[in-house]
Amino acid sequence: MKEAEKQSATLVRKAGPSLIETVVIYEELFQIYGFSGIKEACSEFAKVLEKERKAIQFSEIVTNFEDSHAADWSKSTRTAWNWFRKHLRSLESRPIQVLDTAFWCDWTSKIADKEGWSPTTYNDVVKRISGIWRHAIRQGYDTKNPVDGVRRRKKPKAAVAILEVSEAQKIMETAWHHDRDMVPYFAVALFAGLRPDSELLNLKWEDINFEEG
Repeated sequence: MKEAEKQSATLVRKAGPSLIETVVIYEELFQIYGFSGIKEACSEFAKVLEKERKAIQFSEIVTNFEDSHAADWSKSTRTAWNWFRKHLRSLESRPIQVLDTAFWCDWTSKIADKEGWSPTTYNDVVKRISGIWRHAIRQGYDTKNPVDGVRRRKKPKAAVAILEVSEAQKIMETAWHHDRDMVPYFAVALFAGLRPDSELLNLKWEDINFEEG
């Protein structure tokens, strides 16, 4: 009994008033939530933390996506990717289990409002994140795409612009000098009458036949 009393006194000195007060408060609180007490609650929480520590980090699936696609990227695509990944840096150390639909709804909305993104930019970022997750599912990292539940933003309707010949020429010359992968896109948009924000985005090379026009 004397040994037990001595040990208890040592624990009390180590704990201090602040820790003892905290333990008493949370002992009662955790019992309300169904735990036998703070010891059981802390034990369960430690298991969750250990599971997260061993979980796959977001950086792993982002890097895997980049490694699988970067060889086919043009210079402009690489630039766009670097801008996009810069915004993901603060998330890459997190386990993918915590990046659920609720998280992405909140994160995309807050960062878009903070940086003043247009609906187009917002939707492009959501689309990119969703693409990373689809690739991760194919690679066996996950089974469900949490970004599927993130709502896209509506784009305001704009007046149809009619370009002058000199403006069309400037567009083609700029594309030719800075990003020749975009030349076919602008050529078809300007001279074949496809809508650049819908029909043209779905066009593939096998759809084009120069002999048939």
